[in-house]
Amino acid sequence: MSEQVLVLEVRLLNNRWHGDGDWPPAPFRLYQALIAGAFGGRWREAANNDRSIRDAFRWLEHLEPPLICAPSQREARPVQYFVPNNDLDAVGSDPRRSPEIRSAKLLRSRFIDGESPFIYAWRFDEGAPHARRIVDFSERMHTFGRGLDPAYARGFIETPKDLDARLSVYEGSVARPDMIFEGSQDGSLLPCPISGSLDRLDERYAATTTRLQPDGKKTSFRQPPKPLWQGVRYGRNPRRLVFELRQLDDSQRFYPVLLTHALPITKAVRDLAAEQLRTVDAYRGLVDRLVVGRNTTDLDRDRRVRCIPLPSIGTRFTDQSIRRIVVELPPDCPISEADMHWAVSGRHLGSIDMGTGEIHGMRLVDAADGRMLSAYASGTRGGAKRWQTVTPAALPTRRQKGLIGGVARVDSENAAARDVLNALRHAGIRTRALSVRVQREPFSERGQRVEAFAADRFGTKRLYHVEIIFAEPVCGPLLIGDGRWLGLGLLQPLHADSERLVDTPPNTLDADAADDVDSDEIEDDEEADDDT
Repeated sequence: MSEQVLVLEVRLLNNRWHGDGDWPPAPFRLYQALIAGAFGGRWREAANNDRSIRDAFRWLEHLEPPLICAPSQREARPVQYFVPNNDLDAVGSDPRRSPEIRSAKLLRSRFIDGESPFIYAWRFDEGAPHARRIVDFSERMHTFGRGLDPAYARGFIETPKDLDARLSVYEGSVARPDMIFEGSQDGSLLPCPISGSLDRLDERYAATTTRLQPDGKKTSFRQPPKPLWQGVRYGRNPRRLVFELRQLDDSQRFYPVLLTHALPITKAVRDLAAEQLRTVDAYRGLVDRLVVGRNTTDLDRDRRVRCIPLPSIGTRFTDQSIRRIVVELPPDCPISEADMHWAVSGRHLGSIDMGTGEIHGMRLVDAADGRMLSAYASGTRGGAKRWQTVTPAALPTRRQKGLIGGVARVDSENAAARDVLNALRHAGIRTRALSVRVQREPFSERGQRVEAFAADRFGTKRLYHVEIIFAEPVCGPLLIGDGRWLGLGLLQPLHADSERLVDTPPNTLDADAADDVDSDEIEDDEEADDDT
């Protein structure tokens, strides 16, 4: 039998979701919501006597974890409530003293952007009758998340081709199980149903109804058994659009930009996208915060658009000019991939005059292939432990002027290396770094010293080339430092089979010796007015 897909769409009745902990909502959360709807309300007696319902849910338990689509979201500020404990005996059974036994509870919620539904898709080869029963029962679902999250669901049985078409126009993020996480090493561990989940929920329900048992003059409490599920690691990759820099009068020829102009070419692409998106009413209030980086809050930083220049790399003889630009949309960014493509693709960007820095005569076109992006991502090779900067990173520590002694230089470089560890944390890279090396000189023969780069407000005294060796393989693209939104701090992976790992040099900082004090990180959003 050909492969089919069970698709369940879930829509909330309002734009808030109060489920705590997991995002996107776990498959086991949906599984419980479906069972509560199928066996509850006016269907309770009939459902308990219908064996086919239990057979359908047991069939669902044996399927591989589903693909999950979730709309873009942003976390709301938590609200603290004070509620009385169910322990009035502690205050002499006096209701007037109930404020004395109040406990603080923190209510967390998320704002849902747009109107995209949640989508869960299970692939299967056999069991179409069970899938049809699940489709029927999905219409009984009434809440999703917590009791104050009313929702409804619809089910479909589709072909894999139909699912691909659905995903191609979906406005939101797609989470896949057991995947390699590009650019993020901490995919979410989500509960999923396994064989025995339904039986354990039956036991838990029965035990809950009898958890308070009289024992002489006292009442004993029996803890119900915990639900049965397995944790599956999910990852949500950002959406990436790759564009090539082509000559205005000949779209077949590249227009290479010097490596040292990574920052101005990145700003030019960012400003072009912002200018076009401001004409779209739905994005007018988001462009400054999420594209330009002006007035960005902590809640917006994980949703910001990032433009990444891709200098050519490959061999020691490769000219490291910039011929490609990547526009990266985080999973929860409300700007759709189609609208960003419209804002950038085919636009006249101009070229950068190497003497004056003025821009003229360049066009952005869709990339013919993504091999250069794959070279920076390193996902197809399972990641890399050793990474080196192609464009220098902007760090808080400034190099001292003039000639300095050896001890002062070591202290300065160790301070910069500690800034690198903080920069990794700010960039969301949580894999432990074994060692960090900083220097002014490039690591590759075709690279450039930090003094040659256009540094804008950062200044060349804050620029460092960085080498990092991680404890575990890491996938990219990786950008670190205060200038990571402007194309600075881009690292390339080096694999053991292509580059021999060198011994740790004397000016390398052991990660264990670094303190955990946050650096004075100067973000692009705080001084974005200076970039225009």
